[in-house]
Amino acid sequence: INYLYNCPTDLILVDIPIIPNAVNDLSLKNPNTTPVIVDIVANDAIECGNIDKTSVTLTAPVSAVNIISKTNGDIISFEIPNEGIWDANSISGMVTFTPENVFLTNPTPINYRVKNTLGNLSNSASITVTYKCIGNNESINSGNWDDPSIWSCGSVPTKYNDVIINPLHTINIENISAIVKNITFLGTVSFGVDGFLIIEE
Repeated sequence: INYLYNCPTDLILVDIPIIPNAVNDLSLKNPNTTPVIVDIVANDAIECGNIDKTSVTLTAPVSAVNIISKTNGDIISFEIPNEGIWDANSISGMVTFTPENVFLTNPTPINYRVKNTLGNLSNSASITVTYKCIGNNESINSGNWDDPSIWSCGSVPTKYNDVIINPLHTINIENISAIVKNITFLGTVSFGVDGFLIIEE
C-alpha cells in the first residue's frame, strides 16, 4: 500500500501486451498469368521483440477450398475456385498467389495475421495483387508482333488477351507463332517467313 496525501492507495501493475502492427500489402501490375510473391512482413511494424515470420496465418474466405493448416491451426494455403492458390511459406513468411491457367482478371484480396516473437497476434491486414494488362492489348504503333513497345500493355500479347490492331497500324508476324484469345482487325497484319497467327477462343 502506498500513501498519497496521507490516504492509502493500491499500486496496481498491469501487463499490457505489445501487439504487432500488420500493414496492408500491395503488389501491382505484375506480368499476366504469372505467380506473384509478396513479402508481406517487410512493412509490418513492431515495438517489442521481432516479427515471427513462421507465424504468418492466412484468413480463408468462405469461398476457399483445399485449405491447408499447420498443427497449431494456422492456415498456410487455400484455393479460390476460378482464381488461383494462395500459399504462405512457413519459414520466410512470403505469400505466393498462383493464378489458374484460365484466370483473366485480378484476384480478390485476402487477409493475414502474424505474431511477434513474444507470441502476440497482430491485427488483420490485406494482401492485394493485380496484373499489368487484363483483357485488351492494343497496338499503339506499327512494328513487329514480338516487340513489346508497340503494345498498350507493354508486353507481347498472349493467349489470354483480346488483341486490337488499331487503324493505320501494320503489325508484322515473322518467325513466330502469335497466339491470342481474339483479335480485331482495324489495321493490318502482315505475315513473313514462318509467321503464324493462332486464335484460341
